[in-house]
Amino acid sequence: IPALYQLHANGFLPANSAIVGVARRDISDDAFRSSMRTSVQEFRKDDFSDEVWNEFAKRLHYVRADFE
Repeated sequence: IPALYQLHANGFLPANSAIVGVARRDISDDAFRSSMRTSVQEFRKDDFSDEVWNEFAKRLHYVRADFE
């Protein structure tokens, strides 16, 4: 996610692209976004922007799936 955030920040992701997280946990899109924000802030300390994050976060969605 930090690398995708950087691509977005630099204008290299198409405007209509979506990023979908998939896992077994039952969480909301907002909980997923919050978790991903923490990750991005950790790895992009020097160039993290709330404004850029808010636009990037609109692309993030979460789907619960059973892999069995």
